[in-house]
Order: sequence, then structure tokens, then C-alpha cells
Amino acid sequence: MRGGLSALKRLGVNSVVDLRSIYDHTDEIGVAAERIGLRYYWLPKSVWNPPTDEETGEFLSVVMDDAKGPFFVFCADGVNRAGEMSAIYRIARDKWSVEQAMEEMDRLGFNPYYYTLRAYVWTYTRKHHPSSLPPSGRKVSAFE
Repeated sequence: MRGGLSALKRLGVNSVVDLRSIYDHTDEIGVAAERIGLRYYWLPKSVWNPPTDEETGEFLSVVMDDAKGPFFVFCADGVNRAGEMSAIYRIARDKWSVEQAMEEMDRLGFNPYYYTLRAYVWTYTRKHHPSSLPPSGRKVSAFE
């Protein structure tokens, strides 16, 4: 990310949200971000397991605070954990349907191999934003 943080600052970004896990995280980006005056948030997420609702709530509390934005959200590949959490942001903040959020996630390169992250977007939406689901997605079982 050499030079990238300075470019983000020039573009008006105020906060960097790092979703890399404890296994792929380094302190280098956070130190460099803070050195040039960017806020830095490390909110570790697994690429193998979906986040908890508490972890998602922590992410949303950061990125929905207009005083801290605009934000740059990233993970190791920039499309899987970042895609999952960006889809949830779109649903929670922008009132997008789950289909709109998933379409953007896929278009930007989400890897379907990480199906648990994809499934969590549906689970989170069903629990917290059911109006963003299609009518058939609001049912928990076929018996409803």
C-alpha cells in the first residue's frame, strides 16, 4: 500500500477500516495511516467463518458515523470480507435489497468459494433488515 494511503488522503478519505484477520494483519498500514492523519480501525474478520452480529455491529457503528468518513474498507484480497461487509453496509445504510447488494458484491469480484460469508449477508439481513429480502427470502422454512 506504499503511496496508497497518501492517495486516499488526497481523495478525501478520513478513515481506513482494515478487516484482515489476526493471521494476515500487520501493524504497518495502521502506523502509516495514523502518521499521515488518517483514522485507522482494525476490525479483524475471518475469511473462513462469518462474523458475529456483534462484530458486524461494531463495523456498522464505525462506518455509519458520518463524522469519521469517508472510509476506505479493505481486507487481504479486497473483495471477500470487504465485499461482505460492504453489502451489509449497503443494506443497513442505503436501504438496498439483498439482491442489489449481492449483485454489487459479485460484480466487484467476490469469490463464491467463501460461501459462508455470502450466507451471512442473507442471515444478517433476515435478522436485522427483513424488508430488504424478497418475499420468498423472509420465510425461515417452507412451512411458514
